[in-house]
Amino acid sequence: MELYPWQRDCLKAWRDNDFRGIVHVVTGAGKTVMAMAAIRLLQESQPFPIQVRVVVPTASLARQWITAMKRFLPDCSGSGGGSASGSGGEIPGQYGGVRKDSPDRRYMVYVVNSARDVISRHILEGLNQGMGVLLITDECHHYASPENRRIFSYLSAPNLPRERCFSLGLSATPYVEGYESVLVPSLGREIFRYSFSEATAARNVCSFSVFQIALSFTADELQQYDSVSYQLAVLLKCLLKEYPQLTALDRLYFFPYLRHLAADDPESLPAKFLELTRQRSQITYTAQARNACVLDLIAELGLSRQILVFGERIDQADDIYQILCRQYPSRTGRYHSALPPQARRNVLERFQTGELRILVTCRSLDEGVDVPAAAVGIILSGTSTGRQRTQRLGRILRISEGKRTACMYYLYVKESSEESAFLPDTEDDFPACSLSYEMFNHSFCHPAYERLAARVLDLAKDRGLDERQMREMRRCLLEGLIRSDWLLPEEEVAERIRQAEDIREKNYWVCVKEIQKAEKTKVQKQEEEDNE
Repeated sequence: MELYPWQRDCLKAWRDNDFRGIVHVVTGAGKTVMAMAAIRLLQESQPFPIQVRVVVPTASLARQWITAMKRFLPDCSGSGGGSASGSGGEIPGQYGGVRKDSPDRRYMVYVVNSARDVISRHILEGLNQGMGVLLITDECHHYASPENRRIFSYLSAPNLPRERCFSLGLSATPYVEGYESVLVPSLGREIFRYSFSEATAARNVCSFSVFQIALSFTADELQQYDSVSYQLAVLLKCLLKEYPQLTALDRLYFFPYLRHLAADDPESLPAKFLELTRQRSQITYTAQARNACVLDLIAELGLSRQILVFGERIDQADDIYQILCRQYPSRTGRYHSALPPQARRNVLERFQTGELRILVTCRSLDEGVDVPAAAVGIILSGTSTGRQRTQRLGRILRISEGKRTACMYYLYVKESSEESAFLPDTEDDFPACSLSYEMFNHSFCHPAYERLAARVLDLAKDRGLDERQMREMRRCLLEGLIRSDWLLPEEEVAERIRQAEDIREKNYWVCVKEIQKAEKTKVQKQEEEDNE
């Protein structure tokens, strides 16, 4: 099993922490492979047999783990019996979805909804038989909730042989309410972190860029939004007066506490405030400019690269799906929780084989499903949580044959309370471009790029290019307006020029090179001015 340097460092940190701890690693960097290596490392280091219990949030993710076990664990490669003593090789078991295999297998993968009330009993049975047990919690941020934390109840059993209890938590976004009070005591402290910037620099994930696109409400939408906002402001004053303890809470705890207060009285101030908040979010999520922007983006980008469109709500996803189906028949699919399981599997398979070029989804695809060929993400709408945005970005970062870069397009309404930055609190340094979109003339504005393009055109005119050549240059520069190609390394652009299949493609990449030269000149000039 070939490991990246970060995976080797992570395994050392886990071993040094007595085989316990949380690993905070960007999606797509290889944390599942690292977990397979962790299983083997633990098995080789202990004098007793190890049972492996993996908890995942969805059945589709359970199937991916079972596939990984069969690929990377030597004793999972056979087709022998399912018990822990099977001599022909272990068949990993699954508990959840349509399967509930016997827990006497050495390897078991549990879907959390089915595992909450049984996994602790299964773990204790293994411990009572003298085995060690490794609990791996994939997407461990899910398991701090009051319902899901029951998977850790075995830890409170009397006379628990803790020297035979091992744990590994995996997540790209582990910090949730209950992280310190539930996850750290149950799984161990954070032992390793691997960020977007580190993974990109090491080429463990695709290089990527983010486009933050400002949209505008229509006049009617703005009037509705302002009206609800005014009502919220008035109600907030009353709310803080009646519940002064709310003033000490940040956003992470404010709304959960409001929901707690509203649970017993649907006519209370907290309930009314939550309802107005929902109404305002609905106005923002359903702004007309969102669908229009997605359609124009896809028209400009084309279907040479596979595209994921992320919505927040199923009805919205269905709406844009129907529109895209009319424009791109037999090339568009949808994947969300309201569809039957078999329909979801079918559409995912068609997308993974490349038959479908556009996949519209909601939260169902935010995490845990591999779509490595997807290179473009468009966030039609979403929550304000960095966790969701990080997970969605991770969907397009996996390395795949023929895929060199990835782009995420984040849409927000500038008159709303939505963040203008895709990941405002991240410490990672990644390319981010700020654009705006005008729905009524179907146009995008990218000031930084357009200034560079104007400079390139001025220089071309000075070199004496004729009108036909200038038209071709304007076409190429316009094509690059909503693309991140000019942010690629210079040697990559030079390679694209050499590999161009026709003169039209070559012209485009030559113009990208000219944009890069203009940017480099601008930076050098700014540095000279700063030094004076």
